[in-house]
Amino acid sequence: MPCSPAGQLDAEALERRSNEALDYYDGSTGFVRSNIRDAVALVRSCSPATP
Repeated sequence: MPCSPAGQLDAEALERRSNEALDYYDGSTGFVRSNIRDAVALVRSCSPATP
């Protein structure tokens, strides 16, 4: 799967903002949280390793 150019997505920011948005979600969040975990893992796998 292709990744975005380095630096365009930050895994921690994605996770934090997604979880903050769920505070306002009215319904079951289990499936959404699972998708967030998958998305964060994908972004981390595409991020360059830090020295």
